[in-house]
Amino acid sequence: MNKTSENLIYYSFLVLSFSISFPREVSQVFLIIFLIAALGNGIYCNALSETVGKIIRNPPAILGIVFFAYNVLSLYWTDEISKGFFALEKRLSLLLFPIVFTLLSTQSITFKNKDFKIKMAFVYGTFLSSLLCLALALYQAYSQEGTAIFSIAYLEHISRTVNQGGNFFFGSSFSKFHHPSYFSMYIVFAISIVLENLEGKKGINFASLFIILIFLIMLFLLSSKAGIISLLLLILYIIYRFRETIFARSIFKYSIAVTVPLLLLFLILSPRFHSFINEFKNGNRLTNSTAIDVSSSTLRLMTWKSSIIVIEDNFFTGVGIGDSQKALLEVYKENNFIEAFNNHLNSHNQYLDTFIKTGVVGFIILILWLVVGIKRVIPNNQISNFFFFILIPFNFLFETMLARYSGIIFICFFYYYITTILNENSNYRRGKTSVY
Repeated sequence: MNKTSENLIYYSFLVLSFSISFPREVSQVFLIIFLIAALGNGIYCNALSETVGKIIRNPPAILGIVFFAYNVLSLYWTDEISKGFFALEKRLSLLLFPIVFTLLSTQSITFKNKDFKIKMAFVYGTFLSSLLCLALALYQAYSQEGTAIFSIAYLEHISRTVNQGGNFFFGSSFSKFHHPSYFSMYIVFAISIVLENLEGKKGINFASLFIILIFLIMLFLLSSKAGIISLLLLILYIIYRFRETIFARSIFKYSIAVTVPLLLLFLILSPRFHSFINEFKNGNRLTNSTAIDVSSSTLRLMTWKSSIIVIEDNFFTGVGIGDSQKALLEVYKENNFIEAFNNHLNSHNQYLDTFIKTGVVGFIILILWLVVGIKRVIPNNQISNFFFFILIPFNFLFETMLARYSGIIFICFFYYYITTILNENSNYRRGKTSVY
């Protein structure tokens, strides 16, 4: 491969990583450019035949393709064919990414010592998109109030607006580019990359600490419970991983000094957390559904219970990729889950969603896909790589990540980057060069 082609692929790859946290319309442009560059070069170099053989020998790639193929097969027992094709369109990354990334590894495109810069591009993109969300919230609040943003009237209504929507500084009204749960996931993964960059360094890196501080503030404002728990998982993982080293003591001090006060602030000030506690204090469960906010934990319990009912009736084959929503709506209606029915809620759980659509076979393929990825990163021994396979299975519990662009682009990009590109690069496993 000539240098020009390799640079084109590398820089399109770098910009795609940077753009993931921006609006879908932006990242899609760079995704198309990257796919055209990679596939075009593969065809030009006659590497496709070799790639097929390598895919067969690459469990993460073959399982991703098999998972997509089984979703296609489920169209056979789907009534809503048009919805099935629409769902498959969203999941095309499960087919394209393993092919493209294996194609790159076949041509020995491992970017040499530039690997870590790909991940840092994601950090910088997430950081910039966070600043844009903060700037837009400030602008919108000032435009509406006309005077001071944090007026007494503003503070009096903060609890209601956070829980019901409409507050420029919290939740979905604040997260301009992605759903708060997905953006929170991005941020926690970005923090793990920054911590990886700090590994082995002496002294305090103020640029890294500033980025982490902004990310922690963002997690509070996004008000995603899954995001906060993901952060706690990261802290526990870091402490456990470096429990016997000097780096562990440094990270522990930084984590305690910065993270714990902000987490306590979240618990004390977050109206969504108070709402969550009050639900269970008052005994709100699966009844009185019309009085419960659509983003509440109780509604998730409704969707999970309904999903299990659908699974019990369609255990082996599922209902097909196009009929999952119809099956859930029927259960919502039968059980008088009015709020869930009116808002056409999905399973809010990737495992349950997969089981509903493709039955036990599709569910097993999904689990195997995650397991082989975990096995692939154990020898790699990098913080963010291993944590990625803690973060994704955990967040699968709360969202149907593979049914939305925000989830599938992030997951497929880093899943195959870590298991295919980085796995091929022995230089990366031996170490990396700091980007600061």
